[in-house]
Amino acid sequence: MQVACSEYFSVSVDDEGQLWMWGNMKKTYRDEGERIDTPTMMEGVRNVQGVAVGKNHISCVDNEGHVWTYGSNL
Repeated sequence: MQVACSEYFSVSVDDEGQLWMWGNMKKTYRDEGERIDTPTMMEGVRNVQGVAVGKNHISCVDNEGHVWTYGSNL
């Protein structure tokens, strides 16, 4: 398991490569401004090998080397 934390939210990757998120997801995931109090699986993200976060974004790499980013990636 891997965990990455920002000032506002946290994400983790489980042993099966699923990405989980919780906290204040405003400007991070779907820009819905929602707060997620319990870990919730990010749909459509599979086979994650590594994850990193910034103030308002999530970046992850899958097992094929593709990089995925979510949120305010500036």
